[in-house]
Amino acid sequence: MKNLATPIIICFAIILFACAGQNKHSNNNDLKKSNLNGEVKSIKEISYTITEKYGDVQKEFMISNNVKTYNNRGNIIESCDYEMDGKPTFKYTYKYNENDKMVEYIFFLMDGTLGFKCNCKYDSEGNMIEFDVFNTDGSLRTKTSQKFDEQGNCIQELEFKTNDSLTTKKDYKYDEQSNLIVMIETRISDGMVDNTKYKYDKNSYCIEENKYNSDGKLVSKRTCIYDIKGNITERNDDYAVNPSFFRSKSNYTYSNYDDKGNWLKKIDIYNGKSKYITEREIEYF
Repeated sequence: MKNLATPIIICFAIILFACAGQNKHSNNNDLKKSNLNGEVKSIKEISYTITEKYGDVQKEFMISNNVKTYNNRGNIIESCDYEMDGKPTFKYTYKYNENDKMVEYIFFLMDGTLGFKCNCKYDSEGNMIEFDVFNTDGSLRTKTSQKFDEQGNCIQELEFKTNDSLTTKKDYKYDEQSNLIVMIETRISDGMVDNTKYKYDKNSYCIEENKYNSDGKLVSKRTCIYDIKGNITERNDDYAVNPSFFRSKSNYTYSNYDDKGNWLKKIDIYNGKSKYITEREIEYF
């Protein structure tokens, strides 16, 4: 049986992205969260490793091939990953209620069988108060409950095992614009506490992320720069490697914009060397 750790982590990331730091009065759909313009129906992204010879970028190996499909409300309804020969590897489907809130997330293996399913529950205010992950046999795998403030910001998240034993507690704090500024994660098993702080620019783009361990020592720092379209153009990651820090610098260039203002080509540059190219095909309603 294939390892489901990565898809489940993606599941949590998608759900948390949908609720953490999001104000209940916000009209942001998945297209806006992904910085996509226009009424996108589907988007195909293929990434390759690249080399530069005589000033020209040449593709080498395909590393990812993904197609996302959206409904006419701007919410993702399907995501499929493919091999080089076009055969599907993984598939994710999403369902929503009449208020455009995600209520079901399903992951399928490459043979079409069920990998796991996630169900989401909401209160009368439209806040996601619980999401449960189920195994292929229908048994509960994990359960997560959430609490919200009057502005609809998630302020606490509790993760449980199947026996209802608490494994992780996360507490969140926000600024006046409902931007997440502090996340405190407590692991119940060992009592370790990680503290992450965020800073934003005037457009509410996250420009700095600092992570601290239980001793209050900085273990990693990330800074980001964006262009006028909201695309990230530079990211610096600093990691604590005793007795100093190791820095990784990433730059991103965008080109071939369509008439909706969405980029169709992106080049990833790591520590001054071009490493990947991503090409898009976008279909609109």
